Amino acid sequence: MKAIFFSDVDGTLLDDNYSYEKALSGINLLKERGIPLCLISSKTFDEMTELCGELDLYFPFGFENGAGIAYPQRDGFSFELFSDITDLMDEVIPLIERFSGEKIFPLKTLSVAEIARLTGLSSKRASLAKERKTSVPFVTSCGGKLPHDVFDEINLLLASYDLVITSGARFNHILKKGIDKGFAVKKIEEFYCNCVEFPLTAAAGDSHNDVPMLLAVKKAYVVRRSDGTYMDTYKNFIFTEQIGPWGFSEAVRDFMSLINFY
Repeated sequence: MKAIFFSDVDGTLLDDNYSYEKALSGINLLKERGIPLCLISSKTFDEMTELCGELDLYFPFGFENGAGIAYPQRDGFSFELFSDITDLMDEVIPLIERFSGEKIFPLKTLSVAEIARLTGLSSKRASLAKERKTSVPFVTSCGGKLPHDVFDEINLLLASYDLVITSGARFNHILKKGIDKGFAVKKIEEFYCNCVEFPLTAAAGDSHNDVPMLLAVKKAYVVRRSDGTYMDTYKNFIFTEQIGPWGFSEAVRDFMSLINFY
């Protein structure tokens, strides 16, 4: 049976210093077995094409939390966008600010230098991170994120706009309701199911914006964070012992042992 492994990027495939070295054993194992590694990230299209090029991964990927899907072509990647919410932000940002009592700064309003300072990215990669096509990541005035325990109430306020907020490794994100990493999994599965038998699927992630992706696959791995904690989520997921990209490789090895039975 054909299999697909989906993965988050920041905090899962990449460590806190944006290195994928510790994930290479898992990446190479998937390559050896001929299993596609489809990345689904809050990163931009340009960031993802650069990363996939470095890793020699020419498979479909999701960017901006699944609001865009990229497909491999002979000369690179084409992409499809599934929402554009930017025209709603003049109303939505003040609404979130009034409820939270925090000043909100969408990433596109920050300078490249500010993004580099907040993320630790190089200026070149900070510039790529700013080039959003459809989603709206943001930070608070202190450069942090809103606490997760206020999300339910904020999402009630955003319901009339058909929007939700979620939390990634470094930013909060405003997204179209129903357009998330789980949506990206389904779109990529559709792409493969036009060609092969319905696949056995797995996914690895460490943040709350990964939960829809984890719920959409047959084997879901929650990767331990660099501080030793796990996100608070469903107990029936599989939790890795190792952190970050080590945990990613641990998840791949476990998945390889499972698919031997199919």
